[in-house]
Amino acid sequence: MMPELTSLQSRTLAAAAERILPSDDGPGAAEAGVADLVAAALGEERLRGWLPLFSLGLDRIEAIAREAFGASFDEAGPEQRDEVLRRLQALPEPPLRHFFSQLVRLCVEGFVGSPGPGWRYLGYPPEEMEGDGCLVPIPGFETP
Repeated sequence: MMPELTSLQSRTLAAAAERILPSDDGPGAAEAGVADLVAAALGEERLRGWLPLFSLGLDRIEAIAREAFGASFDEAGPEQRDEVLRRLQALPEPPLRHFFSQLVRLCVEGFVGSPGPGWRYLGYPPEEMEGDGCLVPIPGFETP
């Protein structure tokens, strides 16, 4: 069986995704289920090799949170989480810098990559899409 994220790593991933794509002015990572989409992507053949990198990065996020605030990352407040992520970004270690850039990339892909809250936020309501992702034609309107 393929290794997967621990329960703590999954909670850390969800909390990090919620700060990368917050729900400030519309739906964010929480409403779009981004953490579950990222975890699922890590289980796919094309990204399976990234699991050790994500385990390393998520564990480091947790360690920074505990060191800085004496609390688990998922229990920290939004400002504290932002500070932890800033500290992670400031680390000079190439694997952690790569982890963070891939975390952001996968969160954004999860948010806009499938029909749902992300599409609605961008102005593409999934209920108006056909199966191929194209807008349903407007009756009486012909494209040139």
